[in-house]
Amino acid sequence: MLDIHETLAAGPIATYPDLENKVVVVTGGSRGIGANTALAFATNGAKVVIVGRDQIALEGVVDVATSRGARALGVVADCTNANDLTALREGVAREFGSVDIVAAFAGGNGMPIETASETVEHWREVVEDNLTSTFLTVAAFCPQCWIVTMASSSRWPRRQLDRRRSRPRRTPQRKLASLPSVAI
Repeated sequence: MLDIHETLAAGPIATYPDLENKVVVVTGGSRGIGANTALAFATNGAKVVIVGRDQIALEGVVDVATSRGARALGVVADCTNANDLTALREGVAREFGSVDIVAAFAGGNGMPIETASETVEHWREVVEDNLTSTFLTVAAFCPQCWIVTMASSSRWPRRQLDRRRSRPRRTPQRKLASLPSVAI
Protein backbone atom coordinates (compact mmCIF):
# COMPACT_ATOMS: atom_id res chain seq x y z
CA MET A 1 0.00 0.00 0.00
CA LEU A 2 1.20 3.48 -0.84
CA ASP A 3 2.29 5.52 2.17
CA ILE A 4 0.51 8.87 1.99
CA HIS A 5 3.28 10.52 4.03
CA GLU A 6 5.83 9.66 1.34
CA THR A 7 3.59 10.47 -1.62
CA LEU A 8 3.50 14.21 -1.18
CA ALA A 9 7.11 14.48 -0.12
CA ALA A 10 8.06 13.65 -3.72
CA GLY A 11 7.75 17.17 -5.08
CA PRO A 12 6.39 20.68 -4.74
CA ILE A 13 2.69 21.42 -4.57
CA ALA A 14 1.25 24.31 -6.55
CA THR A 15 -0.15 27.12 -4.45
CA TYR A 16 -3.44 28.85 -5.17
CA PRO A 17 -4.33 31.51 -2.59
CA ASP A 18 -7.90 31.72 -3.91
CA LEU A 19 -8.56 28.23 -2.49
CA GLU A 20 -8.19 29.55 1.08
CA ASN A 21 -11.33 28.63 3.09
CA LYS A 22 -13.08 27.04 0.09
CA VAL A 23 -15.10 23.95 0.99
CA VAL A 24 -13.90 20.99 -1.06
CA VAL A 25 -15.28 17.43 -1.16
CA VAL A 26 -12.96 14.77 -2.58
CA THR A 27 -14.44 11.31 -3.20
CA GLY A 28 -12.04 8.42 -3.54
CA GLY A 29 -9.88 10.38 -1.10
CA SER A 30 -8.54 7.52 0.98
CA ARG A 31 -5.67 6.72 -1.40
CA GLY A 32 -4.02 7.47 -4.73
CA ILE A 33 -5.00 10.46 -6.82
CA GLY A 34 -7.93 11.28 -4.52
CA ALA A 35 -5.74 11.38 -1.40
CA ASN A 36 -3.12 13.50 -3.11
CA THR A 37 -5.79 15.86 -4.45
CA ALA A 38 -7.33 16.23 -0.99
CA LEU A 39 -3.92 17.00 0.52
CA ALA A 40 -3.11 19.50 -2.22
CA PHE A 41 -6.37 21.35 -1.47
CA ALA A 42 -5.61 21.16 2.27
CA THR A 43 -2.12 22.57 1.70
CA ASN A 44 -3.76 25.50 -0.09
CA GLY A 45 -5.95 26.31 2.92
CA ALA A 46 -9.20 24.72 1.78
CA LYS A 47 -11.58 23.02 4.21
CA VAL A 48 -11.48 19.46 2.93
CA VAL A 49 -14.00 16.65 3.28
CA ILE A 50 -12.24 13.42 2.36
CA VAL A 51 -14.58 10.61 1.33
CA GLY A 52 -13.87 6.91 0.91
CA ARG A 53 -14.83 3.45 2.05
CA ASP A 54 -11.69 2.62 4.08
CA GLN A 55 -11.93 4.24 7.53
CA ILE A 56 -8.30 3.55 8.48
CA ALA A 57 -6.92 4.95 5.21
CA LEU A 58 -9.20 8.01 5.54
CA GLU A 59 -7.90 8.67 9.05
CA GLY A 60 -4.33 8.65 7.71
CA VAL A 61 -5.14 11.22 5.03
CA VAL A 62 -7.06 13.40 7.49
CA ASP A 63 -4.11 13.26 9.91
CA VAL A 64 -1.73 14.51 7.21
CA ALA A 65 -4.18 17.24 6.15
CA THR A 66 -4.66 18.50 9.71
CA SER A 67 -0.91 18.37 10.35
CA ARG A 68 -0.65 20.97 7.57
CA GLY A 69 -3.03 23.25 9.42
CA ALA A 70 -6.11 22.44 7.36
CA ARG A 71 -9.59 21.81 8.62
CA ALA A 72 -10.31 18.29 7.39
CA LEU A 73 -13.03 15.74 7.92
CA GLY A 74 -13.02 12.08 6.86
CA VAL A 75 -16.35 10.55 5.88
CA VAL A 76 -16.95 6.89 5.16
CA ALA A 77 -19.45 6.68 2.31
CA ASP A 78 -20.20 4.50 -0.70
CA CYS A 79 -20.46 6.72 -3.77
CA THR A 80 -22.54 4.10 -5.58
CA ASN A 81 -25.27 4.71 -2.97
CA ALA A 82 -27.41 7.82 -3.53
CA ASN A 83 -28.53 7.85 0.12
CA ASP A 84 -24.89 7.96 1.31
CA LEU A 85 -24.26 10.92 -1.00
CA THR A 86 -27.36 12.79 0.16
CA ALA A 87 -26.27 12.29 3.77
CA LEU A 88 -22.76 13.43 2.81
CA ARG A 89 -24.05 16.63 1.18
CA GLU A 90 -26.26 17.44 4.16
CA GLY A 91 -23.49 16.68 6.67
CA VAL A 92 -20.98 18.86 4.83
CA ALA A 93 -23.50 21.71 4.74
CA ARG A 94 -23.98 21.45 8.52
CA GLU A 95 -20.24 21.23 9.27
CA PHE A 96 -18.71 23.62 6.71
CA GLY A 97 -21.50 25.38 4.83
CA SER A 98 -22.02 25.27 1.08
CA VAL A 99 -19.61 23.26 -1.05
CA ASP A 100 -17.43 25.17 -3.52
CA ILE A 101 -15.67 22.27 -5.30
CA VAL A 102 -16.31 18.54 -5.66
CA ALA A 103 -13.54 16.30 -6.98
CA ALA A 104 -15.38 13.09 -7.91
CA PHE A 105 -12.52 10.61 -7.98
CA ALA A 106 -14.17 7.52 -6.46
CA GLY A 107 -13.73 4.46 -8.64
CA GLY A 108 -10.76 2.89 -10.30
CA ASN A 109 -11.94 -0.63 -9.62
CA GLY A 110 -11.20 -2.61 -12.71
CA MET A 111 -7.99 -3.59 -14.36
CA PRO A 112 -8.07 -3.84 -18.16
CA ILE A 113 -9.42 -7.17 -19.33
CA GLU A 114 -9.55 -8.46 -22.87
CA THR A 115 -13.09 -8.42 -24.16
CA ALA A 116 -13.09 -12.18 -24.73
CA SER A 117 -12.25 -12.70 -21.03
CA GLU A 118 -14.65 -10.09 -19.61
CA THR A 119 -17.64 -11.31 -17.62
CA VAL A 120 -20.97 -9.56 -17.30
CA GLU A 121 -20.62 -9.47 -13.51
CA HIS A 122 -17.20 -7.79 -13.63
CA TRP A 123 -18.33 -5.38 -16.35
CA ARG A 124 -21.29 -4.26 -14.21
CA GLU A 125 -19.08 -3.90 -11.15
CA VAL A 126 -16.63 -1.67 -13.05
CA VAL A 127 -19.45 0.45 -14.51
CA GLU A 128 -21.04 0.79 -11.06
CA ASP A 129 -17.77 1.76 -9.35
CA ASN A 130 -16.48 4.08 -12.05
CA LEU A 131 -19.46 5.61 -13.84
CA THR A 132 -22.39 5.32 -11.45
CA SER A 133 -20.35 6.69 -8.55
CA THR A 134 -19.36 9.73 -10.62
CA PHE A 135 -22.90 10.31 -11.87
CA LEU A 136 -24.43 10.04 -8.38
CA THR A 137 -21.77 12.32 -6.87
CA VAL A 138 -22.31 14.98 -9.54
CA ALA A 139 -26.09 14.67 -9.19
CA ALA A 140 -25.89 15.05 -5.39
CA PHE A 141 -23.86 18.27 -5.51
CA CYS A 142 -24.93 19.96 -8.77
CA PRO A 143 -25.52 22.77 -9.52
CA GLN A 144 -24.17 24.45 -6.40
CA CYS A 145 -20.44 24.10 -7.06
CA TRP A 146 -17.57 23.37 -9.43
CA ILE A 147 -17.26 19.68 -10.28
CA VAL A 148 -13.98 17.96 -11.18
CA THR A 149 -14.01 14.47 -12.66
CA MET A 150 -11.27 12.42 -14.20
CA ALA A 151 -10.96 9.68 -16.78
CA SER A 152 -7.99 8.50 -18.73
CA SER A 153 -7.00 6.13 -21.45
CA SER A 154 -3.82 5.97 -23.41
CA ARG A 155 -5.70 4.46 -26.35
CA TRP A 156 -7.96 7.38 -27.32
CA PRO A 157 -7.06 9.12 -30.58
CA ARG A 158 -4.91 12.19 -30.03
CA ARG A 159 -4.19 15.36 -31.95
CA GLN A 160 -0.55 15.59 -32.85
CA LEU A 161 1.50 18.37 -34.30
CA ASP A 162 2.62 17.81 -37.85
CA ARG A 163 6.10 19.32 -37.65
CA ARG A 164 6.42 19.80 -41.38
CA ARG A 165 3.37 22.05 -41.51
CA SER A 166 3.34 23.33 -37.88
CA ARG A 167 -0.35 22.67 -37.49
CA PRO A 168 -2.43 20.00 -35.79
CA ARG A 169 -3.37 16.85 -37.66
CA ARG A 170 -5.57 13.92 -36.72
CA THR A 171 -4.02 10.60 -35.93
CA PRO A 172 -5.69 7.60 -37.56
CA GLN A 173 -8.87 6.55 -35.80
CA ARG A 174 -8.88 3.17 -34.08
CA LYS A 175 -11.96 1.18 -33.28
CA LEU A 176 -12.12 0.60 -29.52
CA ALA A 177 -14.02 -2.36 -28.20
CA SER A 178 -15.74 -2.61 -24.80
CA LEU A 179 -15.20 0.97 -23.65
CA PRO A 180 -18.26 2.73 -22.27
CA SER A 181 -18.65 6.38 -23.15
CA VAL A 182 -20.31 8.86 -20.81
CA ALA A 183 -20.63 12.61 -20.80
CA ILE A 184 -21.67 14.41 -17.65
